[in-house]
Amino acid sequence: MIDDFCDLFRLQFSLIYVLIAVPIVSTALNPASSQKQHQTGVVVQEFRAYRLQHFDLAGNLKGSRNWRVSFDATALNSSVLRRCLIVSWRHLLGVVKLHEILPPTLGAVLILIPGDLTSLSIEDRDAFVELEHNLLEKPFNFGVFLSPETPALKEILENVEKQQKNEKASALATLISMVTANSYHFVSEIQSSNVQLTQPIFNIMSKLSSFERNDKVPTILIVAHYDSFGLAPALSFGADSNASGMIALLEILLVFSKLYGNNYTRARYNLVFLLSGAGKFNFMGSRQFIDDYTEQLENSNSPASKIEFALCLDSLLYNEDDNLYMHVSKLPRNNSNLHNFYTRLQNSASKYNSKAEIVAKKINLGDEYLAWEHERYSIRKIYGFTVSKHANHKNPFRRSILDLNTGKPDQIRNLKRNIRVITEALIDHVFQIPSDDETLARTSSTSDLSLQVDDNMISSIFSLITSFPRSVQNMTSSKDDIPPKQFLLNDLFSIMNHYGHETHYVPIKLDKRDPEFVLYGATIDKIFAYRIKPAIFDLVLASVIIGYLSLLYIFILNASNLQYKLKIYTTPVMSNGMVKKRN
Repeated sequence: MIDDFCDLFRLQFSLIYVLIAVPIVSTALNPASSQKQHQTGVVVQEFRAYRLQHFDLAGNLKGSRNWRVSFDATALNSSVLRRCLIVSWRHLLGVVKLHEILPPTLGAVLILIPGDLTSLSIEDRDAFVELEHNLLEKPFNFGVFLSPETPALKEILENVEKQQKNEKASALATLISMVTANSYHFVSEIQSSNVQLTQPIFNIMSKLSSFERNDKVPTILIVAHYDSFGLAPALSFGADSNASGMIALLEILLVFSKLYGNNYTRARYNLVFLLSGAGKFNFMGSRQFIDDYTEQLENSNSPASKIEFALCLDSLLYNEDDNLYMHVSKLPRNNSNLHNFYTRLQNSASKYNSKAEIVAKKINLGDEYLAWEHERYSIRKIYGFTVSKHANHKNPFRRSILDLNTGKPDQIRNLKRNIRVITEALIDHVFQIPSDDETLARTSSTSDLSLQVDDNMISSIFSLITSFPRSVQNMTSSKDDIPPKQFLLNDLFSIMNHYGHETHYVPIKLDKRDPEFVLYGATIDKIFAYRIKPAIFDLVLASVIIGYLSLLYIFILNASNLQYKLKIYTTPVMSNGMVKKRN
């Protein structure tokens, strides 16, 4: 038996064969675990991440300029060189200069935001909106992503922060932590080299015509832009700005389609309804309409009727003070069309215990963004105004991902009231009901027709529109997993075509050489988190393996000496012909 054991050491390479065979056999017995392996580690989590805005506006770079991620995770106040910083949004609050704690040496940033944004308190909402503004103030040369916080992502963040604390301990504790701790490596699914969007953006137009010759009666233009804006395009649902304006336009179209469907209640006005695109990018859809309208005026073969004014609808969902505001670029003269409409708007609002106020703001062409959509028309000498529940255009929630459908009854209730106020004022105007005769305005049969505003339609369309992110990037995307392009615009077109006439799409034309804005996709991505060991772990492991193999090699080389000593020790000693055991 001892001889058999010693023969094992004579076969010096047999042990090496066994050592090589063990991992192969274990892998074959457990193929599932091997399939989970990645070149960087084991997948512990995959999650959706929403990239910050990425666009160029008038040559100015905006937002997150990169979209590819393949970096090790790190925590705040730690080494960030070519790493992906994972941080909670609360840890970025109150930071005046974000670019100082988010330096250009970063590889990427992953910001964890609340899973339910509608549950934030008023204080948290204000703080979050301020953070949005700070993040979009200057461009970042690396990818910046938002991801709703989950238990798995929270655990990853805690582990990364714990590792950072260990790095600040003693040298020995730091070394032990670096060897035993787990690190994480983030890899994004999208790795393409170009994500610029080139698909066109569209306006949707419809019309209700007077019984007179179209070019002989004035036209009233009702406008609402359909796109939204926020910190991340794929999280921008825009319930207030401007889903509420869109619904108001569609509801006004529904009411007037009933009036214009009867020759006895058809007004001497042409009504044009415009759902404009790229509203959040200086209302480029309205600019396209004005260009086409001006060209038509100059074409004697197809004269266009004169636009009396453009009624723009924006942010009608909330009423903090129960007021509606009529924003103009210049206070209208008494007895002008705008002044008469404002008087009717006041009378209509008073029926619902509300008020209408007029706010005049001069156009500042030096600003990066136009304040209201009517300013596009005022610049081109077309009278226009915007009706909104906001008293000031600087309200930050007009450009925030917190602009959501909360499902609260007061949202729809306020929207319905505001739509009734605007619709009744417009009916009184087009039928020339004297604005100074309040009794007549209250009892007019045509005014009562505005009560046919469809509450069920408002609720259903509001739910539909606010179910999808409507950022310009998403509305022009060709990706199959973003449905608004395929469904939402088509649904809006179908509704306008059902109630209006001559409904059609109008592409928005940008300057080919020097476009007014450039959009980029990759608004939503899937990021994989891999659990890995730090680089020093590989060094320590390699040292242990080398030491082990060295000892094994020395052991095998001296196997014959060991065999000889074993034989000497185990062989009995002969003494006087008697077997004597070795002490």
